[in-house]
Amino acid sequence: MDLKRFTQKQALVAALITVSSHLMAQIPSVPGITGNAENLTRETSDASQEFFARVSPDGKFLLYNALEVSYSLGLTNAGLEVRTNKNFRIVRKEIGKPVTNPLVNNAAYPTWLPNNTGVIFSYIKPEKPVIVRSDINGVGLNYISPGAMGEDDAEPVVLKDNSKILFTTRMSNSRMICSMDMKGGNYSVITEGGT
Repeated sequence: MDLKRFTQKQALVAALITVSSHLMAQIPSVPGITGNAENLTRETSDASQEFFARVSPDGKFLLYNALEVSYSLGLTNAGLEVRTNKNFRIVRKEIGKPVTNPLVNNAAYPTWLPNNTGVIFSYIKPEKPVIVRSDINGVGLNYISPGAMGEDDAEPVVLKDNSKILFTTRMSNSRMICSMDMKGGNYSVITEGGT
């Protein structure tokens, strides 16, 4: 073993760590001004992942998903197994204010009703996710349809006239765009996805 060469490798590794640490220190923690936006303000600060933001029709509130991921170990006949645990929740926040309110647990893809009277979302607690309606404070879960339309009802959008809900679902491993009326009736497949 060449001790001199080993020392050079150690020096190279130390230099790379120093350079990468220096570069990481230069990454701003708050968004700066870009070529197409000025004075960006960070609206959320959850420790979890945040996505699928939706602004209320009156422009005062924000709904978004927060996803907390944790890992656990389990012992099976095959040996040690790492399990990924995902906890989806919908959060409501007044824009410009620091306070957030957890709206619903085990739910994803929130969408405001056009008249600002409530929200619809994918409730993922049942065996198969379903589209559900709630008031703007998250009180009450009203199933829009009596059961899941497909294997994974998600991403609901309400037409501005409150006549239909468009959403995606999975059938036979294909993601499809579907529609139904506000009471869960008149279900139809609009597009059929590929496998």
